[in-house]
Amino acid sequence: MLERQLVGQLDGFDGEATKQRTTPVSTPPFEEIPVPIRERDTTILNQDSFDIGNFFTQTDGRSPDLTYLSDFQELPELSPDFTNVDAISATCMDWHTAGGIIMSNIGTTTPVKQYEAIPTHIRDNLCLPALVRADLDQLYFERVHLVSPIVHKQKYFEWALDPSHSPTPAQACLQRAMHTAAAAASSQFREIEDALYLDTREMLSALESRCVGGSRKYRPRSASNNMPLEQIQAWLLLAQYEFLRKNEDQAMITAGRAFRLVQLARLFDVDSPSSSSAVTGFTTEGGEGVGYGNEHTGLQSTQEPFARREEKRRVFWMAYCLDRFLNWRNEWPLTLDEETIHTRLPAPETNFQHNQPIQTDFLLDVLDGNGQAPVATPFAECILLATLCGRCMSHRRLASVVTLSKGGCEPREFWSRHDSLAAAVEKRRQSIAQSFHCSSSSGKWNGPSVPAPASNLDIDPMLTFTYVLAQGAIIYLSTTTETANWQSVEHQVRASTYQQRAFRAAVELVHLAKVIPRIGRFKVHPFVPSALSQAVEFLTSHTNSPCMVTSGGEDTADGLAALFNALDNLKDINNLARELLDELDQEGTCRGYKRANYMY
Repeated sequence: MLERQLVGQLDGFDGEATKQRTTPVSTPPFEEIPVPIRERDTTILNQDSFDIGNFFTQTDGRSPDLTYLSDFQELPELSPDFTNVDAISATCMDWHTAGGIIMSNIGTTTPVKQYEAIPTHIRDNLCLPALVRADLDQLYFERVHLVSPIVHKQKYFEWALDPSHSPTPAQACLQRAMHTAAAAASSQFREIEDALYLDTREMLSALESRCVGGSRKYRPRSASNNMPLEQIQAWLLLAQYEFLRKNEDQAMITAGRAFRLVQLARLFDVDSPSSSSAVTGFTTEGGEGVGYGNEHTGLQSTQEPFARREEKRRVFWMAYCLDRFLNWRNEWPLTLDEETIHTRLPAPETNFQHNQPIQTDFLLDVLDGNGQAPVATPFAECILLATLCGRCMSHRRLASVVTLSKGGCEPREFWSRHDSLAAAVEKRRQSIAQSFHCSSSSGKWNGPSVPAPASNLDIDPMLTFTYVLAQGAIIYLSTTTETANWQSVEHQVRASTYQQRAFRAAVELVHLAKVIPRIGRFKVHPFVPSALSQAVEFLTSHTNSPCMVTSGGEDTADGLAALFNALDNLKDINNLARELLDELDQEGTCRGYKRANYMY
């Protein structure tokens, strides 16, 4: 019945399309008057009133959002014209290749997997109406920004909502990347996330082609002075999206491109006095100080606004963390070295968003105990833990190299490095627990109703992930001691001590696995499954160890059930969680545990 109605509507497309080429297209009511930021922040897409006929629009045969690409290529006209399909229901939101008809339910959570299913003329001219853009913006700052805090909200809305000019190419790439990440963090936009993703990649590729072409505006030799910050932000968000929704290999390739752009822009040198000329020459497309302002900062007008420099810091630190998290599971070499960093740790979110200057410490000063300012933000704590995780990887790799070259491990050097890393990880873990009032568990499972850790973890996805990361690092250090064949009783006892610490960390991860659903599936950090899998591997591979035997097999079974359920809870939105469950299923590890007598 719906198909007959749609065919009747589509019969007049050719005539209507011809008529509209000579008649100005009327602007929808919600686009006539720019929506204030406050209203845009609270606008929520109403699926019942959403008009899919306005979902794809065109102006003079060209997508309004893509007019900045006119220098690259002429965009084809849309055919058929979707602007007059008023009879299409709001619940019809999927692609159908025959005649470009839209045919299925918007409420489904199954994403489009085949890019070929998206009509080319729609995919290449993807244009979102103002209401959808507002909803995606809100989703981004409510969900994605919590674990990727790299965009200054006021600055973004000033250029995104400014009707007097179109976004620059780099800004348009950033906006599309933000919308792609937001679509992946929702249920109502899952069916367009592939189209948004492809469009983002094409836009970034077009922008880079222009840079490589050597135009007057973009010259590779002066990349540090002319690299748009929004371009790097877009690549980082795209890499994180690919890790979340595609696969690790593709995410590594995309992230590698972002890391090189970070190096070209010298974001590792933001606070170095010797590189002040390179830093001040850095461009943020859309004008000097857009959305930042110096009127409330106490800075002279010739100086860089605090929020602008802070945004650069955050972009660098997100790349730095992404480098370590992507390499953590597979133990790949790192790209961004900590020894070359002259960029301060990120400031609190309030200072960043309100452009309130505050001086933070450098990374190495904090880790060496010489920091002057307290580490009071989850993002900064996450950076410190990511650094220690990178050092743990280097420690294991060095031990492996020494074993191969000398035929055995050097016990004194190994244990010196190992004890130092373990102490640093424990110090950071305690810092998180004390600063945010997180109570450590007693080391024994008391059933699914245990509310540990404390409530602050329930509402902060970054803080929860940081605490998860600390437990994962403890387990990683324990498994590192097992790579060597210790001959002396002393070394075997020390290795056993670290194994007991790892068991307590696995217990804590079980508690955290029960807390994670309270955050909300779409707010969970993309790399949480990696740390949870470490607990699964440790518990299943040490079933006969003394610490496991004394704890009781029933407790172990309950703990594994909690971990499997946490991964199962994330598998529909996190590819790593799904891949880990598939691997465990193939190994037979999940049998008897997954969903066994356990309910959230």
